[in-house]
Amino acid sequence: MSPEVSRRTLLGGAAAAAVLSALPLSVREALAAPGKPGRLTDIQHVVVLMQENRAFDHYFGTLPGVRGFGDRAAVRGVNGRSLFHQPDPSRKEGHLLPFPMNAAHTSAYQQGAPAFGFVDSMKAWNDGLADGAVSRRSSGWLGQGYYEPADMPFYNAIASVFTTCDAYHASVQCNTNTNRDHFMTGTSGGTVRDVPVTDNSYIPGGYEWTTYAERLERAGISWKTYQALDNYDDNALAWFAPFQQAKPGESLYERGMRMAGDPAKEKDPFAMGDALVEAFTADIQADRLPQVSWMVAPAALSEHANYAPPSEYTDVDLVLYLRKCGEHANYALAG
Repeated sequence: MSPEVSRRTLLGGAAAAAVLSALPLSVREALAAPGKPGRLTDIQHVVVLMQENRAFDHYFGTLPGVRGFGDRAAVRGVNGRSLFHQPDPSRKEGHLLPFPMNAAHTSAYQQGAPAFGFVDSMKAWNDGLADGAVSRRSSGWLGQGYYEPADMPFYNAIASVFTTCDAYHASVQCNTNTNRDHFMTGTSGGTVRDVPVTDNSYIPGGYEWTTYAERLERAGISWKTYQALDNYDDNALAWFAPFQQAKPGESLYERGMRMAGDPAKEKDPFAMGDALVEAFTADIQADRLPQVSWMVAPAALSEHANYAPPSEYTDVDLVLYLRKCGEHANYALAG
């Protein structure tokens, strides 16, 4: 079945009505329009939004067709059961399976997270047995909780009609900064220096290895990081020496360090979200959107476990504007 047929089948199916009703009207109208034939080589712009501390199964474990909780190829532990059966001596059955967090009646949107630092993650990994996610780290049981489609209607609607990549992984089983280092450079340091980055600390003067942004610059490929004054310290470029040393007016500063937003509204996450989207859309309107863009969300819209996950506020605006401009250029949005 072709992608166009399958999409139209979905749009026309009765079961899809409830899913698609969660989408804004402009997105539904864009989806109903005829699809344009094309190839990967037609993509002119890549836009990447990386959010915080949420696992694929935590959001999409129940999504039909993905490698979620129904994965028949799930690795089995030494007890012969899938690794979804995480050992838990505190329970009479001896294990804890993934469970719905019932966000409608609990504080599950801001439930916090199990310990996920390097040492705790290695305990959970347990030399490859992968049987310590619940029992070998503090608050491990939280890692087995997941959201149901009704808890996240927009994300599930988008996932149902767009491509959902389910070959999920963490670059490093470790803290945020370590994974963002890998995200922006291809390594957390272990392949280029004596001591890899395994926590959220920094080094005086900044890290010394090159970032994707610098490599793109040398290759003549345009790029930019979009961020507001409140960026939750999630712009990994700021942790590297060339960007720390860059001055206003210089390319690395203007493309990698410049922040949007009104300083008087820095504590307002929605104002910061607006500033982020406005900076992005202004470049589209002026026909200066770079070939590669990275988005950095404000803290309260970052989907960190301390914040409510539907940062759909920012994501809706990005998707809406890209779909609106789809007739003018070809985009690939990754999140």
